[in-house]
Amino acid sequence: MEADALAAALDVNTVLVRGPLFGVAAQDVGEAPRWRVVVAVQEGCPQQARNSLNSLLWFRAKDEAQNPAERRALLAAVARLESERVDELTVLGTRNRVVRAEEYAGLGRDGIEQPRPTDPEPAVPNWDRGKREARIDHGLVLEPEAPITPVQAAERLALRDLDYPGPGSPRTCAGTPNRRLRPIRT
Repeated sequence: MEADALAAALDVNTVLVRGPLFGVAAQDVGEAPRWRVVVAVQEGCPQQARNSLNSLLWFRAKDEAQNPAERRALLAAVARLESERVDELTVLGTRNRVVRAEEYAGLGRDGIEQPRPTDPEPAVPNWDRGKREARIDHGLVLEPEAPITPVQAAERLALRDLDYPGPGSPRTCAGTPNRRLRPIRT
C-alpha cells in the first residue's frame, strides 16, 4: 500500500479541490485526543451536520435513554440545536463537534488518479440496489497522535499551503453545491 501511495504521490502535479464536507465527531470523557465519527462527513454545510446531530440525539432520547434524567439531557441538547448555531455541544459527558474535511483529488500526467491496486474492495461484489453497505466513515476513529507512514507525512506537508485561489468557498450551502473541481498547483 505504501509503495502504491508513493507512486501516486510522485505522479501528482496538481491538486483539484472540490471543497469542504461536514459531519459530526464525538469524544467521550477520557478519550482525548481521539474522536469517532457519529454523523458521516458528507454534508454540504455545517447546518446540515447540526441537523443530523439533532436527529441523532432525538432518536437516542426516544429509543435509548435509560432514565428520565438522561432523556431530559438529550432533549435539552435537541432544543438547543433547534434554536442556536452550535458547533460543539457536550451531552451526558460526550463532546459532539461539527467537523470539516476537504475533498481533493490528485491530477498527474494521465489525469485524475484512478483506484490503486491495493485499495480495498468488497470480498463479494453486490449489485443489489436495495442493499446498503456501511459508509466509509462508519465507526471511523480519528486519532491525531497515531503513527503515520512516510507518504502520509509527505502528503500532509504538501497540503499545508493549500488554499482556494479565489474569493468564497468552492461549495455553498444556500443552493445547489458547486461541484466544480478547482486546480491548485503543488
